[in-house]
Amino acid sequence: ANQPTRRPQADPRLHLRCTAMSSSSAPPKAVVDFVAAHSDAEVLDSGKVRCSTTGHECLPQLDVLRAHWEGKTYRKKAALVAYDFEQHAPHLVPHKQSKHLLYCTVTRQPVSRQPSAVEGHVNGKRFKRMLAEREAAQAKRSRAGAGGAGGEK
Repeated sequence: ANQPTRRPQADPRLHLRCTAMSSSSAPPKAVVDFVAAHSDAEVLDSGKVRCSTTGHECLPQLDVLRAHWEGKTYRKKAALVAYDFEQHAPHLVPHKQSKHLLYCTVTRQPVSRQPSAVEGHVNGKRFKRMLAEREAAQAKRSRAGAGGAGGEK
């Protein structure tokens, strides 16, 4: 009755991909052209191709390289690298404990370091309301400080 579930068989094509290319032969011209066309691709001494954006190492086969560079992981990582978090610098600062988070000084909440999460936070009602309250309080303090200091003799 309680038979263990069988694990799925490994894909036999993976073994073929691993053994198809020996490290002693030079990569094909199509692979060399692909690497030249992508600034974040580099050929390693072992013959593999490394993506400097994700750190992923691929076999020097054009279909494998295209699969990685057109894949979801690469697109997300490239968008993360390209996004400028410094545009929100006074309000969103790096989190002290987690490199995957930012800390919002306005709402005092951690924010995921994903461009969509940051944009959603900065464009949200709560952030905008609290930022307006903060700026109003600072303006009131600066007017009170300037008016009070000039009136004394």
